[in-house]
Amino acid sequence: MPNRNLNAEVESSLSCPINWHSIIKYDEGRLPQDADYLRHGTILHAIWCWVFSEYAVDAPEIWCLSEIITYGEILRDLDPNEEHTLKNILLRRDFAAEKYDDIVGWLARLKFISPSEHGKHIRLNIRDIEGATKASRSGASIFISGYPEESLSKIFWHWFLDYFDFPIENLLSQDACREELGPYWSIFTKFLHRLHFRMAVELHSVIGASKGVATKFLCFDIDPASAIAHVYPISQSEAIAIMGQVPVPTVPISL
Repeated sequence: MPNRNLNAEVESSLSCPINWHSIIKYDEGRLPQDADYLRHGTILHAIWCWVFSEYAVDAPEIWCLSEIITYGEILRDLDPNEEHTLKNILLRRDFAAEKYDDIVGWLARLKFISPSEHGKHIRLNIRDIEGATKASRSGASIFISGYPEESLSKIFWHWFLDYFDFPIENLLSQDACREELGPYWSIFTKFLHRLHFRMAVELHSVIGASKGVATKFLCFDIDPASAIAHVYPISQSEAIAIMGQVPVPTVPISL
């Protein structure tokens, strides 16, 4: 006789060690209608599947996790004689969770330094684009406001989810993910390898000035070792150079 409690226990034991939905705090009112990645799995959950698969000993452990990430649940009722699947998962979960944290845990702790906190890209006496344009001609780029960490975090996660929004069922192994992402894989490996890197986005409105020109482009200078992101305005040409072979994404958020 099917045992729904066994399903629940297996689903719980295979849950992602990091609750990304609580960290991302995405504004659901701006989500596209088909944004299943918030309700079920994102590419970050796919990495959990990669990692756990290295520790799994039986195929049922892997397909259970694949279904949980893809559909939010195991699609069939597990039979009581499959209790060994739960035992295998529990024996290996902590090891897999530790490795998972080594790979992407820093993203869960990522802190976005606001302009006001950093100080380099803001002037207390400048709050309009004319002043920022003039000040940026001979120095650092300038924001026209001291945007809070929460706003910068929302932009980053909006970019991240949309940029890597590929069908989750095509991301459940590293080889499949590499093939699915194509040119975007080179960007994603920077997260996986914990490299110090920069990424750029275009916003819908002007946020400051760089090299004497008003700009809508923003740079995230990300240091995984310290889990800190330094954020500042950049020119369009610099944004294009940073992103290389992939287009500079537009984030539909106004600061």
